[in-house]
Amino acid sequence: MAGRLVSLLLMATMVHVGIAPAYAESLERSRAKAERLRRELINMGTGPHAQIELILRDKTQVKGYLAEVTDTYFIMVDPQTQDEVQIAYPQVAKARGHNLSSGVKFAIGAGAIIALLIAIGLASR
Repeated sequence: MAGRLVSLLLMATMVHVGIAPAYAESLERSRAKAERLRRELINMGTGPHAQIELILRDKTQVKGYLAEVTDTYFIMVDPQTQDEVQIAYPQVAKARGHNLSSGVKFAIGAGAIIALLIAIGLASR
């Protein structure tokens, strides 16, 4: 009887030792993803120009704009009903923003200016 108990405890310990690192790694990946999302939302800014679409972990789809971004959650507003929804970062499975970052806007503007200068240069020949 004592041998069975020791054997059972040994098996439970081995299973726990095998599961704990995998769970810790999964938890760390989840935290890193939430931090990356937080940084991206901060870069987007807030207000009606900060349009975003989300798919939450429970498969709920949320569309709207960012009203507030904090360290642990953000608030989205539905533009049609003006309802506010508070969402914690770990709840988000997918996010897609619809505004262009200032770097992208700068690159588009610089490209347009260069194209205009080339066109003027070719036309003056």
